[in-house]
Amino acid sequence: MTGPETGQRDDQFPLRSNEVLELYRKMKIHINDDIAVSIGPNPTTDVLYIRIKSNVEYRGRIVLYNEQVSMLSNSFLKSEMQINLSNRPSGNYILAIEGKNLHYSKIIIKR
Repeated sequence: MTGPETGQRDDQFPLRSNEVLELYRKMKIHINDDIAVSIGPNPTTDVLYIRIKSNVEYRGRIVLYNEQVSMLSNSFLKSEMQINLSNRPSGNYILAIEGKNLHYSKIIIKR
């Protein structure tokens, strides 16, 4: 097995997982596993489902970046959302959620 999960490079995943994390840190995005957010499936092939606990204020944004750190989508935060990645190429993406009481980011793997 190769790819971001193993830390090895291959043609489909040009960055190792540690390189991806370093890239995100340079962007000053906080990598965490906050239980206030549920995201799945990850890895995904098409639709990514996002759910935010009800005790979080929803004034904020959800942003999707690609490996080149280009913003692909930027929308207002809701308690439940979907992002369709079916037309996006395989690779690593950054999902960043910024709200009044919530700062969250996660690496999303699109296969």
